[in-house]
Amino acid sequence: ASASASASASASTISLDWFIPNDDEEDVYENISARVGDTVNFKWSGNYPHNVFLHPSGDCSEDDAVVLGASSNNGDSSYTFGVDDVGEVTFACDEGYHCEMGQIVTIKVHVLVPSFEEVQQEPSSLPPSQSTPMPMPVPTTTGGSIAGSPSPGSNNQCTEGDDGNIRTRRDWDQIDDAEKQLFIEAIEEAIDRGYYQKFLLYHADSKSAMQSHETCAFILWHRRYLLAVENMLRSLSPKYACLTIPFWNIMEHYKEQNGNMCNSLGNCARVVTDLGGFPTGFDERKYANIEAEGQIFGGRPLTRLVDDNGERGIVRGNLLEVKIPDSCNYDSVINMFHKSESYVDFALSLQRGIHDDVHDEIGGFMPTYSSPADPLFLVWHSFVDLLLFMWEICNVEESEDSFDPFAGSSCTYTTDGAARVFPSINQTSEMWIKSGNSSIVDDPLIGKYFQGIDLTFQGVSLVNQLGENEFNYDHLTPPLQNFLQNPDVCPHGQWYTVTPTLTPPTSPPTKEADQNAFNQWILDIRISLAERYGEDATMLNAQVSFLVCILKGSRMIPSDDFRQSFLDGDLNDPDCNFFLSQVIRDNSPPVSTKDPSSSLPKIIFIDWFIPNDDEDDVYDSISAEVGDTINFKWSGNYAHNVFRHPSGDCSADGATVIGASSNNGDSRYTFTSSDVGKVTFACDEGYHCEMGQIATVSVNDRDPDSAPSLSQSPSHSPIESPSPSNSSSANSSLSKIWYISIQLTIIALVVNT
Repeated sequence: ASASASASASASTISLDWFIPNDDEEDVYENISARVGDTVNFKWSGNYPHNVFLHPSGDCSEDDAVVLGASSNNGDSSYTFGVDDVGEVTFACDEGYHCEMGQIVTIKVHVLVPSFEEVQQEPSSLPPSQSTPMPMPVPTTTGGSIAGSPSPGSNNQCTEGDDGNIRTRRDWDQIDDAEKQLFIEAIEEAIDRGYYQKFLLYHADSKSAMQSHETCAFILWHRRYLLAVENMLRSLSPKYACLTIPFWNIMEHYKEQNGNMCNSLGNCARVVTDLGGFPTGFDERKYANIEAEGQIFGGRPLTRLVDDNGERGIVRGNLLEVKIPDSCNYDSVINMFHKSESYVDFALSLQRGIHDDVHDEIGGFMPTYSSPADPLFLVWHSFVDLLLFMWEICNVEESEDSFDPFAGSSCTYTTDGAARVFPSINQTSEMWIKSGNSSIVDDPLIGKYFQGIDLTFQGVSLVNQLGENEFNYDHLTPPLQNFLQNPDVCPHGQWYTVTPTLTPPTSPPTKEADQNAFNQWILDIRISLAERYGEDATMLNAQVSFLVCILKGSRMIPSDDFRQSFLDGDLNDPDCNFFLSQVIRDNSPPVSTKDPSSSLPKIIFIDWFIPNDDEDDVYDSISAEVGDTINFKWSGNYAHNVFRHPSGDCSADGATVIGASSNNGDSRYTFTSSDVGKVTFACDEGYHCEMGQIATVSVNDRDPDSAPSLSQSPSHSPIESPSPSNSSSANSSLSKIWYISIQLTIIALVVNT
């Protein structure tokens, strides 16, 4: 074996025999993983002199390569992985053509080992846990609570304010920035320790899914899961002891969309960028062995979250093109309470209606069992639990201390295999939150967060009977308050006292007539812009966002000269120019009817093999656009490589290697404007090219009717483009484009229609 690992409580040493692999050893350096704090040790082997270089390029290119020292039989070339190495790190031998001959290794670096083995001590580069280690929980065998001490993060550990006896979840749009940042920091801490990822694994497991989805147990299963996640976050540090998971009241955002204050999930709901930032491209990711593709989100709190392949971030759909579904209408939600004659009816209606609709519209991982990879999962399920909380208030008397949620109904498993073994679920059934045959309560890393939470469905069916894990909801909007206080529709709701919705700080009140006039002025501006820019949503949103910015929150109607100067592009404001610095402004731009999502760069996956006679057209008709990436994935029974052939045929004159392909598809090439035309790739092993392993790609410039390139500057704008500040220009640009769309929501808040 060429690689071995010796584990300790805090880190491991990976020992690599360092040699040029033979044809039958071509996979010797594949599928090697490490975690932050681990050390890789290269030991000289073979009949040739070797060295070890760190290759930032990820291939055999020596650009910026850093020598680690000449290896020897003592294995004196070593490298210890830090937080900045999370993802992929490549090492190669730069002697002669050793790298090209296969002496290159790419190691996938994770925050924790990929199998998520228990780590008793955080890596030295991360802050140590401030929570006191708890004894491992001992699960009961017949249901009931987990024996042992109170759960870390339980209510009795919160000693501030009025939250000591009960935790209170609040609307994301109603909490202040400090509370939002605290929540984001807690998730980041959970990711760094691997807890966040570990909870995800249990949710994604097929045995958990037997109860968690498409059954009437759906809401209660997720209530228990969410409580444990909340306990985990609260336990990470004393500063998080009173933290709760806020809820996402999407019904308010639907109302704004329906009132034409905004036009999509992406620019109506601020929470989607508060949790994940702005998209930075299009790709695929894989969590808990489930793959999804879409726009990449890697902003806080996801900056250090990596998937199964060591890639950072998550994916979602194109949220600027997605409408908030009609099931999110206040009337639709309240009508669900009226139509549900039992808990089972309500649970299934909730799951198959608004719950599923929002998961599906967000896209990416949210419609999959790996949905907890997305932090929107937490705030969304906090809202789902709010609806169950309201159902309990209306249907269960305050004095009741027990409740059978499945009384009078048949609650069955819908998975065929499970239905044959477990024909029904009753109030004393034990919840399954499993990974394989292991229950989450036995997990040495996160099992402790279930202490004090009952294992049965009945045990979590009433929030006021959860003891140290009891919770509440506050700051509900008027439609929800009115529903709970109306005895005709909510018979037992009078016992519940709700704190009114907070009013976000705004500028001084404006008379209704003034608000209407300002609203009409904004509408007229938008009509003028729409006439000019047609369906070019990027341009339209950029201009409106620039306008909102320069108005500085004022509701006073500007002068006609101001209006005309804005429409003519003659205004200049250093604080707001960035809205226009990365889009093209033109007095009469072409009207684009193309779906903006189709203009996003894409990845083209190629199985790289020697074709048989009946496969001789396998590499024909491949096309791409500037910005697209072609990904060669090794396939077949031979050793392969990938060279770019300027000659356009099998001639090796001027050929440039782009890396030895492997099963991980690590040979990639991204097309630039200089590639427009034909680009040829071939395998230069033996006579592989002559045998048909050659692909010519037709590369086109990106459609000019698409959203403009983020690298372009305004061509007809009098406004100077500011220099990028802290982030990379590409990331900054795309972030601005998304922020542009979010600003449309600000208009709604300003005019208060």
